[in-house]
Amino acid sequence: MSTLGYWGNVTAVINWCEKDYAVSWYIAEFWNSISNLPFIILALIGVFHSFYFRLGLRNALQYMAVMVVGGGSFLFHCTLLFRAQMWDEVPMVL
Repeated sequence: MSTLGYWGNVTAVINWCEKDYAVSWYIAEFWNSISNLPFIILALIGVFHSFYFRLGLRNALQYMAVMVVGGGSFLFHCTLLFRAQMWDEVPMVL
């Protein structure tokens, strides 16, 4: 594939239905990327509340896991690179 945007050639195995770099030159799949922000934001709030209300490390780690899934998916949809795809898929499997 040719260079379509900021991140260079698309190396991911999967390319979703959204047109690449249609909204921004920096984000390959804009709306798929943006839809992951609530996962990251709400997980950050959960981590903060876990420590603020002394709910324990186990509770905070669960929110951190959600943050890794949302962050990996955001990274993948922004770049459409294979290594970012692994950050999207492996945390979901784990």
